[in-house]
Amino acid sequence: MQIIEYNTKWFRAITSLSGSYSNRLYQTMPSDWPYLPPNDTWNIQAKVEIPLFTGLKNNATMQKARLTLAQRRSERQSQLDKLESAIRRNLTTLMSDYLSHKEWLIAETAGRKNLELVTNQYLLGKKNILDVLDAQQQFIISSMSRNSSYYALLKDYFDLQQSIGQFDYQISDGEKTKYLSRLKAYMNN
Repeated sequence: MQIIEYNTKWFRAITSLSGSYSNRLYQTMPSDWPYLPPNDTWNIQAKVEIPLFTGLKNNATMQKARLTLAQRRSERQSQLDKLESAIRRNLTTLMSDYLSHKEWLIAETAGRKNLELVTNQYLLGKKNILDVLDAQQQFIISSMSRNSSYYALLKDYFDLQQSIGQFDYQISDGEKTKYLSRLKAYMNN
């Protein structure tokens, strides 16, 4: 019974009914006209269409709609995949810059301690001025590299926020604290 209902629902009859009325009371006829014009004219039309051959058209329309819907879903999934890929890429870059920044902090601390040791040894007469200048140069390079890594970290942090679509200044302090704690926990693991 359900198969018959499914097959017959595409063959519904299309009906239309129209009518018109005109009054020819004020129209004049030629004098040699043999018949007197009627006073009123009625016209009624009824039209019934049985679309025997449009079932395939309806099936094709439904199939096209299904394909269009599948295409839209596929495009949506593709966009979601691209967005997820961009977020993962930015998160990976941020993680890399975070680790680089930690290393440059260690290098800067080591450079500072080395400079202090070389300076003390110079004051004791055990090192010459070229060793002090080399230690200063290494300390300055490590300090500049740490600063560069910090700004790269900030840039990548804002790139991550942009790809997520949520910036620090748009969220409340509680949400910001939760977000940063989750990010730090992810980076430290």
